[in-house]
Amino acid sequence: MTSEHPRRSARGFWLLAVTACLTLAVVAVGLAVVGAGRGPVLTRASIAVDRAVAAAGERLQLSGRQPLAEVTPDQVEVIPAAPFTVETRDATVVVTFTRPLAYATDYTVSIHEVRSRHTGIAVEWSHSFTTPGYAVYSLVSRGPWAFGTDDQVLRTDPAGGDPVTVLSGTGIEAFTVVAGMIIAVSRTSDLESRLVGSAGPGADLLTLETPEGTDIGLLQGSAEQGLVGYTLTGQQTDGDRFYDNALFLQDIADVSASPREVTAADGSPVRVTDWGFIPGARSLVLQDDAGQVFLTGIEAGSALTPLGSHDRLLGFLPGTTTLVVLDGTDEAMLDLASGATTILPPPGDAGRTDVLAGKRTMISPTEWVQQFDDVTLLEDAAAITSRLTHSSPGATEVTVATVPPSLGRLLDTGVSGNGRYAWAEILSPGAPAEDLTSGATDNSVTVLIDLSSGQSLVAVPGAEPLWVTG
Repeated sequence: MTSEHPRRSARGFWLLAVTACLTLAVVAVGLAVVGAGRGPVLTRASIAVDRAVAAAGERLQLSGRQPLAEVTPDQVEVIPAAPFTVETRDATVVVTFTRPLAYATDYTVSIHEVRSRHTGIAVEWSHSFTTPGYAVYSLVSRGPWAFGTDDQVLRTDPAGGDPVTVLSGTGIEAFTVVAGMIIAVSRTSDLESRLVGSAGPGADLLTLETPEGTDIGLLQGSAEQGLVGYTLTGQQTDGDRFYDNALFLQDIADVSASPREVTAADGSPVRVTDWGFIPGARSLVLQDDAGQVFLTGIEAGSALTPLGSHDRLLGFLPGTTTLVVLDGTDEAMLDLASGATTILPPPGDAGRTDVLAGKRTMISPTEWVQQFDDVTLLEDAAAITSRLTHSSPGATEVTVATVPPSLGRLLDTGVSGNGRYAWAEILSPGAPAEDLTSGATDNSVTVLIDLSSGQSLVAVPGAEPLWVTG
């Protein structure tokens, strides 16, 4: 009896194993039959919505488990409409948005007739996402050397509510917002300014490290990189060095760390007259005192790559790596990704001798906003009515703002970082005459304009508007 038991156990084990294998085979065949009868299933979708509203080139990746037939642009539908390119990578479809998306918007991307390379069966993929909202920050300044009264950086919610003071102090000349920190240049004397920061209403005001006795200029921030940059000029109080428009970068994630200087390859200082972070890249451009423009990385030791000599940097097309420059009276675009240079059409002159063409801000190679001043000569003065116009491909030029003398003077114009909004700084009619040139903004308001509708949204106090998500 005991000698036969192991044999019966062995026979039972093999019977069970064979039965299990047959069952798995049947299941596998069943799954194969089911899989052969259905198209590719969307299993994952991803997009960085914060970056999608800040820079062009953000990718929506839609993935399944089966290799896909090539998806063409006519199969892709984006609601509301947004320009894009499409690429198929094995089991993934990549939709790349070629312009920044709108704030606070529900998007749906549908791909029709997605086919597996193996089965040929077509299905539809669809994914919806919502982009973040925004607030607008602005500067209310009493102008240079107005040391007796605090200046303010305000945060305004375009959806409603009163502006909120997020930073205040004397002699605030410029500001930026990075990683939830408001960073500002605060003048302490004719020859010295400091870099200060605040995390918002009620937070302590901190002072960032800069050499005593120096003056700060050209403040800029990059929310993508978590950095601010600025130039320094002047003799260091407790040292031998004289700073001559030296460019420094500060990591806002660690404000206790020392800022890093951007130098030539041999470590020598560079005299920087203008500069800017490149949207969507870990790089920046700078212009030296000889007019030479260079591309360099934000990391220490990055080489300076020459981009030629230009008279002036006009900024980047919103959310792109395309730099607009001025040479004489000609404007050109430098595509830093491809190296291509494109000469822009000259700004409009309205075809009338009594109309002065003013500042033009490019949004794309075929879209821009531009200021025009209609001049009427009176007996003892000239009355100026200013207009801000929007030109876009396939549409007539549209006037999106008009400022007659009764409303004040149009001082400055521009567009938001994603190119969706225009803005117009208007000086009130009762403002002191020196406010036209002093840089004071306490008698100014800035009107925000939705370019998709041409409608004015809100007027924020002060000037220098900055769109910040969240």
